[in-house]
Amino acid sequence: MSASKYLPPFTTEERGTIAADPSVQMPVDPGAVLSEPEVTYADFLGDEVDE
Repeated sequence: MSASKYLPPFTTEERGTIAADPSVQMPVDPGAVLSEPEVTYADFLGDEVDE
């Protein structure tokens, strides 16, 4: 099997654009406060309605 079968369907130019995008490569501060609370699976279970 060739390695090309595992590459995403982007052209060489598109792969270069994505790699050069600084927003994708910007590190996240682990101590930063999130504006939205973390949603858990239990939150979704609470939304279910039994009929």
